[in-house]
Amino acid sequence: MTKNILLRSSPRRILSIGAGTCLFARKVADAKYQAEIDNVDINGVSLRIAKDRFPAVGQIRVEGASSLSSESERYDAIDCSFMLPWTKVYGENGKPEEVTQNERVKILQEMNRVLKFGGNAVLTFPEGAFDTTTFERFTKTLASHFGFSVLEPSGISYATDLKPSKKIGWVITLQKTGDP
Repeated sequence: MTKNILLRSSPRRILSIGAGTCLFARKVADAKYQAEIDNVDINGVSLRIAKDRFPAVGQIRVEGASSLSSESERYDAIDCSFMLPWTKVYGENGKPEEVTQNERVKILQEMNRVLKFGGNAVLTFPEGAFDTTTFERFTKTLASHFGFSVLEPSGISYATDLKPSKKIGWVITLQKTGDP
């Protein structure tokens, strides 16, 4: 689903954040779509295995998403699949971090920084990440504080290859419309 959403805008440069085994990049390569893809993850082992087994995945970089080495406005599109729920929102003391120090906030700011104006990003989350109310609050926050407009499709994600279809998570489709 993420591949289909992002490729409809014909991006030339794509960033996959939390790329792991480069599944998104492999799907793009399997579709014979030509784009420059940079895959970033803190797990270098997964990235290297993916690159060794599937050389067409593009470039790999071992780095954290809260401080990307990419230049500003480099990418036309960003894939961030199932990664944000694994980021820190609490400090070492177990209490919520100051907003400016929050890892999740830094990642969203970095996504905005490296995405071109008008570029698209797709965030996916596991089913238990939200209920309808928290999903709506989160998407409003993306629009009001991070310089993104929320586009369709956004909302509950279903596995359509299963009969009957099954809810598998949430998807948020974004377009960069400003700065945080």
